[in-house]
Amino acid sequence: MLQPDSGHVHVWRIPLEVSVAVLDRYRSYLSPDERERASRYRFERHARRFVVARGSLRALLASYLHERPADLAFAVSPYGKPRLWGREGLQFNTTHSHELALCAVGRQELGIDVEWVRPLPSMMHIASQSFHPREVVGLRQMGGDGVERAFFRCWSRKEAYIKAVGQGLSIPLDSFAVSIGDDACLLESGGESADGWRIVNLDAGPDYAAALAVAAPEIHIDDRLWEHAGAHPRWLAAGALRRS
Repeated sequence: MLQPDSGHVHVWRIPLEVSVAVLDRYRSYLSPDERERASRYRFERHARRFVVARGSLRALLASYLHERPADLAFAVSPYGKPRLWGREGLQFNTTHSHELALCAVGRQELGIDVEWVRPLPSMMHIASQSFHPREVVGLRQMGGDGVERAFFRCWSRKEAYIKAVGQGLSIPLDSFAVSIGDDACLLESGGESADGWRIVNLDAGPDYAAALAVAAPEIHIDDRLWEHAGAHPRWLAAGALRRS
């Protein structure tokens, strides 16, 4: 598999609905800790989504490193950002919501997030408690049918940024502002330098809002699809993950 260079990020789309055989194969890739975590889910669908997301991540990264998925080891930063243990250079970040996972692989610090767009009665309360005042004003001014998608679009951009920076919720969500419209960008950085950071909108389909944050002023995104049947990667059709 071609490795991403400094100017590229590979963004993988991973459907989470799989056959029993594929699910069992991914479960066999997991570490004992990961299997124990999967067993703690109350509902089967949640356990399945975790196993497929984690197992396919292992298979995907193993294809870059020419190793066996079960042999990969991960380290976690004090703020919870995962990295490959003992590996320098290759960066990754992953996210999943409902029946879709996304994984970004590159050479820069990066973060990715996807959110399932759905009715959320407490949406504006959550925004007023967690979002930057500039974002809250924008959502209130928008109103109408577009406000729900704008809320999740905003949420995905904020999550992608704090995951990329790698400091988790030690960066309060209301300390920086992102755009809520179609064009993704970082509007205010809350005292942190935003130089060199870029937020990219990913169109993962009508039911999802997704964003990538990357430590590069310019970046080319290669859209890819992970095929479960043979655990082989292939290019997505052009425009399958449109971006702005």
